[in-house]
Amino acid sequence: MDGEVHVGDMVQLPSGLVFRVTFAADPARPWRVVTSGGYWRVSRERREGGVAYFYGGRTAPMKLSLTDAEAVAEVLNRATHSPRLLHLTASMRVVRTHLRRHVSIDVARDLIKRAAFDMQAGPLAPETERLVARLEKATGCSIDELARHAEGWPV
Repeated sequence: MDGEVHVGDMVQLPSGLVFRVTFAADPARPWRVVTSGGYWRVSRERREGGVAYFYGGRTAPMKLSLTDAEAVAEVLNRATHSPRLLHLTASMRVVRTHLRRHVSIDVARDLIKRAAFDMQAGPLAPETERLVARLEKATGCSIDELARHAEGWPV
């Protein structure tokens, strides 16, 4: 469990149980190990008050041994968003604004790949040129780099 861990990663606990990282760390609201009857859970304070339990991609809060609960809390308190997903989030926002409608990841990916292809083929249409400029500004990478990142986005 050493090394980088990103939202979306699957992590194996000492007991062999596997869970999905569904949150990035928030230093203002760290995950803590709490006891609940004969088992342990991982929780943190909600922004709006109260407590949120960690579900690990399941439909109910995880019931863990102390060792597993400590491991889950440690992983969650250092989890970050993947750079690939940060590009996805920024790109989706730009494409949604550009098209003035909700779009799927597939539509955004196709539009980005098409813009990268068109850019290599010759001069861009003014509307596509504006889209490319906005995407590059929002993501901090070129349209060609963004098209390569888009290949790894979820389907």
